[in-house]
Amino acid sequence: MTARRLAWVWLVLVAVTLVSWATASKDSVSEGAAAVAVALAFLKAGLVGWEFMDLRRAPAWLAGVFGAWVVVVGAVLVVLSLS
Repeated sequence: MTARRLAWVWLVLVAVTLVSWATASKDSVSEGAAAVAVALAFLKAGLVGWEFMDLRRAPAWLAGVFGAWVVVVGAVLVVLSLS
């Protein structure tokens, strides 16, 4: 990974963290805000896995399993946070 790409991914992670924090840090968090925070957390997990754990260059099955885990578990938790 190049230093430039690393810097951009880091900036995106920081920005997503700030948005998530701003969304979920109010006194009374709505179900929608909680769902957004959970979805953003799984977006960050996907970015960390893809970029920093180098799943970009991993065998296709491993990248696929990780991607499926992020999507399925993230979706389940978003649905649970809405109910």
